Amino acid sequence: MSEITVRRRGHGEDGIYFDAARNRYIGAVSVGYGPGGKRTRRKVSGKTKQEVRAKLKALHDELNTGVKSSRTYTVRQTVEDWLREGLDGTSERTRTLYEGLLEPVLEMIGARPLRDLSAGDVRSALGELVARYSTRSLQITRNSLERAIRHAESDDLVRRNVAALVKSPRGRSGRPSKSFTLDQAKALLAAAEPTRWHAYVALSLLVGIRHLVPDEPDPDWLRRADVRRGLRAVGDAGLAYDLLVRPGHLPAALEVTGDLADVRFVLDHGAKPAIAAGNREPWASLISDLAARPNVLCKVSGLVTEAGPGWRPAHIAPYIDHLLDCFGPGRLMFGSDWPVCTLAASYAEVLDLARGALSSRLGPDELAAVFAGNTITFYGLDVGETER
Repeated sequence: MSEITVRRRGHGEDGIYFDAARNRYIGAVSVGYGPGGKRTRRKVSGKTKQEVRAKLKALHDELNTGVKSSRTYTVRQTVEDWLREGLDGTSERTRTLYEGLLEPVLEMIGARPLRDLSAGDVRSALGELVARYSTRSLQITRNSLERAIRHAESDDLVRRNVAALVKSPRGRSGRPSKSFTLDQAKALLAAAEPTRWHAYVALSLLVGIRHLVPDEPDPDWLRRADVRRGLRAVGDAGLAYDLLVRPGHLPAALEVTGDLADVRFVLDHGAKPAIAAGNREPWASLISDLAARPNVLCKVSGLVTEAGPGWRPAHIAPYIDHLLDCFGPGRLMFGSDWPVCTLAASYAEVLDLARGALSSRLGPDELAAVFAGNTITFYGLDVGETER
């Protein structure tokens, strides 16, 4: 009869044992050997064996994906690393803005290990700030935390970005709006039309500024010092700036939106990707980078003319999908680009295209935000309920 040898599984090989001193079950996974030949282990603990088994499975999943999380790497360290390493080309003023907005969040959750951070933790921390921060400041804070965790993701320090799962709450109310309603604005323009004040009145009703950057002979127009001063003046006046650019202008747009973080920008027409030619790069990568700027929104507009005659929804949908993936429903707004769109499609066709591409991925509230709410909020419009 052959001899059967039973080998006892060691603590470093998914063994679960009870630690009487701690009154907890311990599970350990061997992750190899150190430089001195000593076995390296990762341990988890729990009140029951079932809890430890679940944690061991999660640990294996993490190891299999190449993530190198650590119980000593905290949320505060994550943010500090991002502020130090992840903001290349960003001005010191912008860096200081992010740091100041994030500090109250770090006072609440900064000591928590990043790998243990939950969406509930982020939601709770932001909720504590609703009485102190404006809605826009809360959006910048949430987006900054998401970017910091994404920076850690790129270094395989965390498995998933829980901040991306959290919607920014509405902050404290500002001063009551003194802007005209749509009907009041129409009435004022009509009354002023026969007078010499008409141009002044029209200018006073502005909510934003746009310039046709592609028409500029200077490819670095957005980088010019005088343009930067003008854009800062737009922001100081409480206006938004519509970025009408093509893919070749996106590197400069990245610089200016980062340097002028307190100016509100909206990217028109998704930067007019070369849909007819089927060229997604470098447009797609640059759009992802631009979407990381919390002060930038994007219009789903003007795409039919870039697709050209004979376009089909299947030609354009992947570009809309990418814009949605990057900006999310909270920073996307529909635009018709009428009457320019009529070179390739009717208004109804443009509307149906956007609805068809977005309705399969968004719920009713998110669709309402994209097709109305985000625009109203971004431009500070005062519209009646019947007009929404």
